[in-house]
Amino acid sequence: MLRRCFLFALLATSCAWWPGPAHVAQARGANDLRCPVESVHAYRVVGGTYVAEGCAAWTEYACLNNRTPDVVCFRIAPVHVDR
Repeated sequence: MLRRCFLFALLATSCAWWPGPAHVAQARGANDLRCPVESVHAYRVVGGTYVAEGCAAWTEYACLNNRTPDVVCFRIAPVHVDR
């Protein structure tokens, strides 16, 4: 019983450390927007579409999970600069 509890706790802890789509979109946005990652905010708008904004610019990403811990996000819009 103790062994099962330990394995469950280990699995729950490791799952919490896998990056979600918003974190991946944030990292991609930091690169594409040429902005420090701490200054980029990413959020889901609909389905698997995420917006990353920061440093007076924003862009959109489509993120796929495919039921694995690996999340893939690709840019689906050009970088828009706020003026």
